[in-house]
Amino acid sequence: EQSVRELKEAGYPVELVLIENTPFDQVKQQYAACDIGVDQVLYGWHGKVSIELMAMGKPAVCYIDPELAPYRQDLPIVNASPKDLTEKLKQLVEHPELRQNLGERGKSYAEKYHGVKSIVDQCLEIYQSEPHAYPHGGGRQPAPHIYPAANQNSG
Repeated sequence: EQSVRELKEAGYPVELVLIENTPFDQVKQQYAACDIGVDQVLYGWHGKVSIELMAMGKPAVCYIDPELAPYRQDLPIVNASPKDLTEKLKQLVEHPELRQNLGERGKSYAEKYHGVKSIVDQCLEIYQSEPHAYPHGGGRQPAPHIYPAANQNSG
């Protein structure tokens, strides 16, 4: 809220829309109407909000911990902390071409890592690489059923 207030005071035509306790269909409408989406700026990795924004072609702002950033070097999220959020938002407001580029890259990223085909492929790879953990997965033969021995009490 402070960053938006600072941008308004500097003359930028910005509006803050908080989305909380809202049905998902209305959340999607809000995402579709926004120009920039802010996920969280404290945790250190993106959440579902960033993925949904990217899937809709919207630029997402989120804090990404520097230790985690190397795991997804192609992550098209504007990395912002509370210290630099105002400046990062200002850059996005002033440069519509940057928003467009991030939106396009975000959409590709969301499909690549979070699309249905990607998730199914990842699950199949796990099932096939861990046959003992998933005995009925990956096209392998079912695990044998083991039953307790019959009561051998001879008395």
